[in-house]
Amino acid sequence: MFVDYKLIGEKLKNARKSVGLSQEELAFRANLTREYISQIENGKKHPSLEILFILQRVLNVPFYELFSNKQMNNYYDLKLMNILNNSEDLEKELFLKIIYLIKDTIDNFKM
Repeated sequence: MFVDYKLIGEKLKNARKSVGLSQEELAFRANLTREYISQIENGKKHPSLEILFILQRVLNVPFYELFSNKQMNNYYDLKLMNILNNSEDLEKELFLKIIYLIKDTIDNFKM
């Protein structure tokens, strides 16, 4: 089974921020180091299931959400929203045109 540790790290980071914890506070509550939390959030460390259970309990995140496809879709939605939120109107218009072109190309290729 492929485990996307970068995605899990982003989910943990989002959960940490949503409850208003710093990396230092999360590390303290989970009995880990701030550096280790940072490395997990950046996908550089692959935490054990035991560590993931500890973190999900501290953050009050259902364990299954760390691996669910629904969260994967939300991940891409958030990434796209971040791009759009940091773009000017002209860039947004160009992105939309490019996306429609790509989508049409993919749809035509499937036929």
